[in-house]
Amino acid sequence: NAVEDYGNNMGFTQAFKIIIFLAILVSLSWDMKCQSTRESRDDRSPSYPIAVISNCEIEGYVHKSQGSLDGLSATELFQELVKEQAFHKFYTWSHPDHDNEYMSILGGRIRMHGLNVLKILVGAINEYDPKNLSLCADASLDVAADIAVAVDREHSRIRSVPEGKALIESLERKVDEMKKAGFDRPNDSLGSKLDLYQIYLEELKGLNETDKAISDTFWIKKKIKMTQSELNEFSKFLTTRNPNYPSWSKTEFIKDTTRVNEAGNPLQVFVLTSPQSFFEAYLIFKKGRSRDQSAPAPVRTNKMEKFERRRK
Repeated sequence: NAVEDYGNNMGFTQAFKIIIFLAILVSLSWDMKCQSTRESRDDRSPSYPIAVISNCEIEGYVHKSQGSLDGLSATELFQELVKEQAFHKFYTWSHPDHDNEYMSILGGRIRMHGLNVLKILVGAINEYDPKNLSLCADASLDVAADIAVAVDREHSRIRSVPEGKALIESLERKVDEMKKAGFDRPNDSLGSKLDLYQIYLEELKGLNETDKAISDTFWIKKKIKMTQSELNEFSKFLTTRNPNYPSWSKTEFIKDTTRVNEAGNPLQVFVLTSPQSFFEAYLIFKKGRSRDQSAPAPVRTNKMEKFERRRK
């Protein structure tokens, strides 16, 4: 029996050793695969060196008080938001208490500066180098692009001023540089970033979320169905006559029971809470189109004069 027990123990020990050996082989194989994947993606994956992190000053970073924020300039608010964005990117899991509330506060304060913040954003976009990625630069570009789109949606169409045109041109150049750097690959985080900036460019150069809200509001409130072509023309009309039209009204998210999505559920859309000024502008727009098609001589109206005065 002793011999039999010894044999059984030896058999168990040998089997255990074999299992450990196989586990080590699997682990080594996985490490080699991961290393190979990392090496093959070095030219596409962001690199966040410690030097850059210290330059962003996010080590020991804490939120400023509301009183401290009151005295910050637009540039300082932008820098603070970049730090917060970088902090989120680097410390997402270890500091879950840093949520989006502070970012929203900072973003709201920056957007209050309106078009005056565009020069700061252009500088941040120009500094971004897709071939030399860093935490700080990545956060800075994200913040600059997000603020530009927010100002365009809530304050004024940025393409109506030289600084806004410069920003659009800068972002276009960076998108081209990203493509050359290999960002345009499917199922990749950098590919998603590139896709987002291309969507932003389409919006800044064409129809933005305010324009879409105008179209949905006209249908829901007045049963006016605008074609894509007409909406484009109306957007250009508003941008030329009064580029700050996005500030005329806030929006709210509602269910449109008159239309359904592919699943058969009511569409969920943003609509204007104060649409009257847009209705008045649309009447002027429609009369202008009718005159262009019938009579060459324009006739000014009281409503047109009132509309023109809004530009001032």
